[in-house]
Amino acid sequence: MNKFFKAFEYPFDCIKTDPDYRIDKFTLPLFDENFKTENINLKKIKFPKHIVKVYWYQPGTNDETDWEFIGKIKYTTTNPSLPTYKYVYYTAGCDYTGFDCQGEMKMYISGSLCRLLKYGVPSELFKNKIVKKLYNKCNNKI
Repeated sequence: MNKFFKAFEYPFDCIKTDPDYRIDKFTLPLFDENFKTENINLKKIKFPKHIVKVYWYQPGTNDETDWEFIGKIKYTTTNPSLPTYKYVYYTAGCDYTGFDCQGEMKMYISGSLCRLLKYGVPSELFKNKIVKKLYNKCNNKI
């Protein structure tokens, strides 16, 4: 995980310091199986501190490649019947000047990894072997 956090140091630092990149401004809950927005309280997530597992990631570079990852995040809850984890697809990109000038972050979040892969992750990521393998495991569960 150290290598991952090192690779995402720049965008994650912006989350800590820039009010334009608060979690409630760039996070989009997905729909549940009844096509209702999943009830996810973002105050119960300390992002990026609560990332517990990364299934796949791509380091980014200003004005070239977006920072992207699919992972599992701790979700603090007092109700033991609710899952204690959520799944996220995070993407961030900026121009050569950085996030403070021309940048964007989005994070899709779901209680289901399979739903996240089907509805939150762009189809071009399935060209990646790791992402495709995750998706194939889900095909019968969506």
